[in-house]
Amino acid sequence: MVSLKHMYQSSLKDAKDLNGKRIWVSAGGQMNYYPATTSHVDYAHAAGLLLGADPLDVHSFIEQAAPKTGFQRIPAGDKQVVMLFSKPTEPEKLYGVPVGYFEQGQYTFYLDEIFFYDDLMCSTNTGLHQSGLLWRSTRLSPI
Repeated sequence: MVSLKHMYQSSLKDAKDLNGKRIWVSAGGQMNYYPATTSHVDYAHAAGLLLGADPLDVHSFIEQAAPKTGFQRIPAGDKQVVMLFSKPTEPEKLYGVPVGYFEQGQYTFYLDEIFFYDDLMCSTNTGLHQSGLLWRSTRLSPI
């Protein structure tokens, strides 16, 4: 039996434990990502859609007001929590994706639902890497 890791973030400090780590997209085809700087995400210009099994290198987390218009999978709250990341194929470009929100003095995160924290294709995760069925299903159908 395989058990996927969950981190159960409840604060911005908990989320920042991912800074400097590589994670993989679980919720493929469901989340837009945007061009970003270290302090701002440009919600007006989506850079693309996160695809299943895509590796992302986490840089940091910021809080930013959500756009007033347009569809967002993550609630706006008082502020959204945005994960800043780069792709291994484009390490010089910084992107942001909403991963949670802050409202009425409390954080809510969706990191455990959107990402894998372990490379499931790695040979140390026996059972999953051999057939590739998990990754194939992640790329073909939304979670």
